[in-house]
Amino acid sequence: MTVDEAIALWPELEKTGLRLGSPAAVKSTGDWMVEFMQKVKDKNLRVDFVTIHWYAPPNADSFIKKVTDTYNLFGKPIWITEFAVADWNSTDETPTKYTEQEVIDFMNNVIPRLEKLSFVERYAWKTRNTSDKYMKTSAIFEDSGDLTTVGKLYASFGKEETITSSPTLGSVQKTSDKSSDTYVQTNVNTGSDSIFNRNGTDSSNGKYYYLSAIVLIILVLLI
Repeated sequence: MTVDEAIALWPELEKTGLRLGSPAAVKSTGDWMVEFMQKVKDKNLRVDFVTIHWYAPPNADSFIKKVTDTYNLFGKPIWITEFAVADWNSTDETPTKYTEQEVIDFMNNVIPRLEKLSFVERYAWKTRNTSDKYMKTSAIFEDSGDLTTVGKLYASFGKEETITSSPTLGSVQKTSDKSSDTYVQTNVNTGSDSIFNRNGTDSSNGKYYYLSAIVLIILVLLI
């Protein structure tokens, strides 16, 4: 989709009255996003936060720099829609070279830092199944549905809970108390999952992610 095509559709999203996130471009500070955000400004359109996704080697400093650079460029709150450790040079014969321990070390380094960044409103861990050649060591669920070691660590940053999600309607129902929460989103295209984490005591604090707005954006942009 071109920038002009996205800009032409944007007023339809504004009509929802929901907070709107930017398109999640491959490069959050790349030419496409820079042009999009400039045209948003020129046409007095509304983008409430900028979205980022990231799957790369377990370099915590590089990841935090990308998040910070994106914020410094656009001056908008950041939502990290998906992030995980991935090895895109993997093959069926030689799956990801990154070990589970490297993923654990990355997660232990990154999540506390994200929590300290006031401009990061939401973040989500990307998971695939344990046989995925690119991201198997980032998986947070075993094939049985039980949490992996990485999954248990991620859950330890918040309170694990039961939710029901509808990828078609973009709705989420949750069971929780007033402590921190963990949410699951099913990707409308691939069926893979992302786990959304919030640490805080109410909906105004921490990194909680409302799915309905993002799913709506995805559906409109795909039409």
